[in-house]
Amino acid sequence: MKKGFTLLEVMLALAMTVLLTLLCVNLLNLVRQTKEIHIGINQYDVFALQLQHEIMLAYDFKMDKDELCYKKFEKDFCLQYDKERLVKTPGYEILLFEVTNGRFEINETTITLEGIHQNEVFRLHLERLKE
Repeated sequence: MKKGFTLLEVMLALAMTVLLTLLCVNLLNLVRQTKEIHIGINQYDVFALQLQHEIMLAYDFKMDKDELCYKKFEKDFCLQYDKERLVKTPGYEILLFEVTNGRFEINETTITLEGIHQNEVFRLHLERLKE
């Protein structure tokens, strides 16, 4: 008896390969479609939450030129507008892209950021914790 595959076995293997390939392609299409579902959260929403968290942990706020400087965990940080971005220094952590005409305001209980993000005016009031 010969050791090898018959034509029938090869045809069955090819048919199963085609079926598995079709299933994989359909599964990948399904994954791609679910990835494209819009969940209603945009860059600005994430930025607002991230910055609120940052401000709540911070203390000793100061305005320095066009920068908002503060301390957090005994380290100094500054928020500044640079090249149409809102960034946190030291380093260059970009918090928000496509920002123009940005400015900061500080008062006893809140910090206000104003500017234009993606051609829409925004005004964000962030609550400070008591020092």
